[in-house]
Amino acid sequence: IWQRKIADFGEEDTYVCVSRSTASDLLRFFPYIPSDAISVIHNSGNHAADSADTLSIGAHSQFQIEKDHYFVSVSTLEPRKDLPLLMEAFTLFKQQTACDHKLVIIGSKGWLGEAESKYLAKFSDRPDIVMLGRLEDNELFALIQTATAYISTARCEGFGLGLAEAMALGCLPIAANNTSQTEVVEGIGFLYTGKEELVDCMQRALVREQKPQDIISASSQRFNWARSSEQWRQLFNDMNSHQ
Repeated sequence: IWQRKIADFGEEDTYVCVSRSTASDLLRFFPYIPSDAISVIHNSGNHAADSADTLSIGAHSQFQIEKDHYFVSVSTLEPRKDLPLLMEAFTLFKQQTACDHKLVIIGSKGWLGEAESKYLAKFSDRPDIVMLGRLEDNELFALIQTATAYISTARCEGFGLGLAEAMALGCLPIAANNTSQTEVVEGIGFLYTGKEELVDCMQRALVREQKPQDIISASSQRFNWARSSEQWRQLFNDMNSHQ
């Protein structure tokens, strides 16, 4: 389906990307597309904050997780998310840092290969690594809101919606310094390159220099659905006026 769609991309079309990184990829792979035909309209995560009144108050006790004593990562379990790096970094973090933090991984299993599945299974019996599978939104957002930090080790992201949702809830984001994650986290959280830098980011997160309300305020100025909707409306008006 996508091969047929891409074959229909034309110079006269209008293109909308969810990040500057995606727009850059589009221009790189389709150099015949005029740069002024591409608009960037970010997604947002403030729907997570809008769900605050319905957050599950029993999620922490249900999963035996103490508030503010864990890192959380949300993703489908697949190679692109680089979970082995996350678990290795967390192991190194625990060896170097005297704390009782846990690593909570939320998400359903994707297309993990046999070798990666066997590798991740090595960590399954550890009490400080909790793999919860897929959760309902009220449980998911409740656990993100009180985590020490939200960690994304993805090798590439078109936007990084999970990071935006975490920031909208006041959770400190830590992300790999690549693709759109760089622009989403920029100026708000920590970016890393390599396992040792990720461990350093975890240790810095314990200090809590950035307050939740400051993270919410900074992210809401950059990513909110009201502004995204207005940008879409303006784009459609412009397209209509040029017909």
